[in-house]
Amino acid sequence: MAGVHPYIKLLDAGADVIIGDAAAMRDLRRAGDPPRLPPALAYFYGKILECASFCAEPYAAKESVLGEITMDDVKVTALLPEQRCTIASVAGHAMYERANPFYEYFLGGHIDMRDCRYEQYDERTVRITGPRYVTAHELRVKLEGSGKIGERYVGIVGVRDPYTIAHIDEVIAWARGQAAEQLGPGGWELHFTVYGVTRSSAKWSR
Repeated sequence: MAGVHPYIKLLDAGADVIIGDAAAMRDLRRAGDPPRLPPALAYFYGKILECASFCAEPYAAKESVLGEITMDDVKVTALLPEQRCTIASVAGHAMYERANPFYEYFLGGHIDMRDCRYEQYDERTVRITGPRYVTAHELRVKLEGSGKIGERYVGIVGVRDPYTIAHIDEVIAWARGQAAEQLGPGGWELHFTVYGVTRSSAKWSR
């Protein structure tokens, strides 16, 4: 949530070692002193490498990939011999888990990936160019939290009796009544999903 700003400040102050959050460090856009890497490429680089070999195919959990970043492009190479980075796998990973697949937001701005170009650099490497950096007008931090509201139970019941199946609506209503009698009128929810039967008129049939 802190973004790259505190880390860049520490590096400017001469820090040799920084212990911090990996999610923030992934986007650290620095290469030498000077110059600094273009922020669009640096943020894109961090986003692609964050989940390791998720950007390669076939899927092989958390295997390793090698990233190379320059002032002009980003290259990503699969290191597991059975995997390869492809245009489809890298572009797909860049676009997933967001409401708009072309924008990656972070503290201080976002990258616009609408003009990204993905090229098959070699058999296992993809080269990416074209992301654009858009600075935010103000710094905003996303806060997430949760609180306990109760417990959840999932039960699966199989019914083979034809009479019960034919009257399953009445059986469910009876079960709801039993729950209300034991638990009281409120503070809980009960949901039924009926499987393996089809409706025939007002009754259920196998």
